Amino acid sequence: MSAIRFVVSDGTGNLQRGTVLENGDTANLNIGSSQDISLNLRRSEVVSFDWQRSDLVVTLTDGSVRTLGGHFVEAGAVSNQLFLRDDGFLTEVRISEQGGDLISAYYCRGKGLWKVAR
Repeated sequence: MSAIRFVVSDGTGNLQRGTVLENGDTANLNIGSSQDISLNLRRSEVVSFDWQRSDLVVTLTDGSVRTLGGHFVEAGAVSNQLFLRDDGFLTEVRISEQGGDLISAYYCRGKGLWKVAR
């Protein structure tokens, strides 16, 4: 996978749009706290979510890795909301700490999520 488009909402309605560019097999997007992040990815393109310090690491089916720097406030406490955008639909990724270094991710598709215009 090459570049992935994203949108970040800061909670006051301000939107930042951009592209996470690939540097070899990894790419980083640094975010602040209390933000909503939408990645232009299908659920089927994601292999796993991992937690490294304050970062959320997303591994994709092609083996490439996308890191959301600052996604966690501390020790697995989620600071931001992550959404995957698939053909215009948003799916929330709910991440919870399972103890130790383990986290779980659940997908929630439904009403009430903010919609990003194309």
